[in-house]
Amino acid sequence: EMTADESSCCTVRFETQLPEKVPDQNLSIPDTISVTGLSELVNHLLDQVDSAVDYDFLIDGRFLRSSLKEYAGEREISLENVITLEYVIAFPEPSPPKNIPHPDWISCVDTDIPNMILTGSYDNVIRVWNPKLPATPLHEGHGHKGPVKAIAVIPTTDGYKQDSFQFISGSKDHTIRVWSVDQTGLTAVATGSQHTDSVDCVAAHPCSSTRLASGSWDRTIRLWSNNVDTAAPVAKRSKIKSGKKSTTATGRTLEQIHCISNQHTQAITGLCWPHQNALYSASWDRTIRHWDVAQAKAVHTWNAPDAISCLSFNLAANLFAAGHVDRSVRLYDPRTNDAAIVHSTLKGHQAWVSAIAWQPSNQHRLVSCSHDRTLKVWDIRSSICLHTLKAEQDGHGKTFAIGWAFDETIVCGGTDGILCLHTAKKQ
Repeated sequence: EMTADESSCCTVRFETQLPEKVPDQNLSIPDTISVTGLSELVNHLLDQVDSAVDYDFLIDGRFLRSSLKEYAGEREISLENVITLEYVIAFPEPSPPKNIPHPDWISCVDTDIPNMILTGSYDNVIRVWNPKLPATPLHEGHGHKGPVKAIAVIPTTDGYKQDSFQFISGSKDHTIRVWSVDQTGLTAVATGSQHTDSVDCVAAHPCSSTRLASGSWDRTIRLWSNNVDTAAPVAKRSKIKSGKKSTTATGRTLEQIHCISNQHTQAITGLCWPHQNALYSASWDRTIRHWDVAQAKAVHTWNAPDAISCLSFNLAANLFAAGHVDRSVRLYDPRTNDAAIVHSTLKGHQAWVSAIAWQPSNQHRLVSCSHDRTLKVWDIRSSICLHTLKAEQDGHGKTFAIGWAFDETIVCGGTDGILCLHTAKKQ
């Protein structure tokens, strides 16, 4: 006959994909132990009590948020069998946001440059910020004649440099522009004007600074040559009262290499260029398309369940994350030819998903923002979000842009004209 003490225990074994692994053995523990208690136990087994790490625990594809006894009762499962718990490094709830006032609605952000945040705005201006010196932007770029809808940093062979880089922007004025930042300021160096409607997404070749792509509401994808050796007039820079530097010129004209038309039947809403000859596009027409860049031809088309509002690619996990107007985030494996086979669906937003960003250091974690004024942090090993954060400060409006800065800081912006930085405590 089982005693009271025995009945309050269960048998577990721990597993992980982390380098730090506990001994592979079954352990008898109280079934009322909390997640904090499990984390303390793993730290003890790893002999790292003096440098303890907070862990989360996955059980049957869900994060444990109660005792094992409560979990078993909710799920109507037995604790008589051995319970397998996968431990992962926890992502703590971010602290209350640091708010940086912005002159107008924020429509897009880019955080690829260390210690820099690039923002595009509905006042037609691009701003470069050092979030540690938030009182005023370091640089402003004037030249677009409509809201700036997309920004993407152009990679270089020797990585991103804080004091010297280029980026591309797309605007509702139907143009794309290439900008250069160096120690003297921000310069507009090139413009492409062939689109006939708003440019809502841009991408740069992952290995070459001379190839760019743009997607538009005119239903076309255009490929451009960004030959930086071409001689061209550059903008005059002028110092303004706040101390930031501003530019208004357009520079040289970008050469259009290809125009991909008559493929997508509605607006292009997302572009990803993860591999040298592979470009991916998403559209309101409910499709994701894979393009052979050299031939400017479609390789494959995935038909999604609903219109797609944004697209992001995780190179380490080899997965797409697509935001949909049906309020869901769906993950797709590009190695699967059938979009009906969705890797997983993340539900929780109450309005359409406007932007998605993968955490650079963690292939399992992403953040999404929505017109419901919230941010949601996800670990894709579970369908339940880790944290829900308030994005809009005034309680109404929409969030348009999301990104990761300093790896642990979530950056967002929208119609409240506030650049919000939510930072999680580093482990």
